[in-house]
Amino acid sequence: MKRKDRDSLKRYFDQYREGTGSKRNKATLDEWFGEAASNPIPNLLKDPVEELRIYREMTTRINKAIRPDVKKIRPISAYWLRAASIIAVIGAVGFGVWRFGNKPSAHIDKPSPTFEAIATQNKQMKKFMLPDGSEVWLNSASSIRFDASSFNNGSRIVYLDEGEAYFKVTHDASHPFYVFSGRARTRVLGTEFNVRAYNDTKKISIAVVTGKVAVDERDANGRFKNIAPGLIKGESITMAANKAALSNGLTTSSINAWREGRSSYLTDATLEEIAAEIARKYDLKVSVKHPELDKRHYSLQINGLSTDDLLQQLMLQTGISYRLYNQQLIIYPQKYRP
Repeated sequence: MKRKDRDSLKRYFDQYREGTGSKRNKATLDEWFGEAASNPIPNLLKDPVEELRIYREMTTRINKAIRPDVKKIRPISAYWLRAASIIAVIGAVGFGVWRFGNKPSAHIDKPSPTFEAIATQNKQMKKFMLPDGSEVWLNSASSIRFDASSFNNGSRIVYLDEGEAYFKVTHDASHPFYVFSGRARTRVLGTEFNVRAYNDTKKISIAVVTGKVAVDERDANGRFKNIAPGLIKGESITMAANKAALSNGLTTSSINAWREGRSSYLTDATLEEIAAEIARKYDLKVSVKHPELDKRHYSLQINGLSTDDLLQQLMLQTGISYRLYNQQLIIYPQKYRP
């Protein structure tokens, strides 16, 4: 395409978009669009910013054109079929693969999400409210983020990037509520549940207090598959390594213990997991010397004890020894020999 022709076509297209183009100029556009396969249209859109602008606007117009009934579409379908071919060419050279189905929007005109982030430190807990009125309690050494604008546009999505959170979700059947935590996705409409996903434990646990939740797991290809279609009150699922274990019989009191400041318990925990929990709850720097010497799992009361009482209990249950100085705790397994 010659420079003069390219500039003219560009000007005609802008005029048509703005509603100021003449019938003659529109006829010229029709002619060029009808010959999209032979004309080097991509060269018209060398500027990537201009490509994005034109792509967005053409997509929006096509969407509006194909949604009305057949009677309204017929007078303009030939023109927009030609325009669609231009979009296909643009997509091939710069915008990847876009799917046009029942909802033909390519979503490219959606702004990037703006996340609000909330975090806690060791020995700290926070309670806050989400834009829909749902309540969240965030345990120590935890972080969560969400895009407030998404709560009015389809699904309510929250990311628990680290730690533990208790959710009391406002019921809204038209806006499902999702919590993403590691490879787990929890789906609800309105309920109360707890998600524990500390990175150092390599475990993700979801426990239900009221209502029902569904839990999905993301596979190596990034696709989610359902592993728990309907957890109800007192049930939980724990995902570890390549397996998931269901359990029931949990009491509301035990699930709520940490957020109500009562004594809470670790169950089926390794020495390293116990050390990490002590660090969070007592704000200590904790390490385990040669943790491979003790692969057993323990249950231990965490909150509600002084540091000395906690360590005495740990010694009795596990046979460990320890050294505590300047807010640093070193745990030595029973089989450890310096």
